[in-house]
Amino acid sequence: MYKRQLQPVLRVDREGGTIWLGNPDAQRVSRPLGPEDGARLRDALAALHAEGLVHGHVDASHLRELPDGSLMLRFSPNQGPTGTIDNDRIALARLLTGT
Repeated sequence: MYKRQLQPVLRVDREGGTIWLGNPDAQRVSRPLGPEDGARLRDALAALHAEGLVHGHVDASHLRELPDGSLMLRFSPNQGPTGTIDNDRIALARLLTGT
């Protein structure tokens, strides 16, 4: 189930340093985030981290709501200089608490 919370990857060219990401019909989140949302987003980040990847931009601008009400984290290929697993977790905690 957690894979649905991450933006779909259509193709990866590791040698060329290029990634193609799917862009499902999703909109900015216009509702408060609940405990179930938090659990699913934490699971999604854990799955990303388990693959050796870092999100780097866990914030409201990268969070989208799909037509069925589920949430999705959009991904930016460039994590920036502060992109770490710990910073991803801290950013998600801030997003979920609204701080």
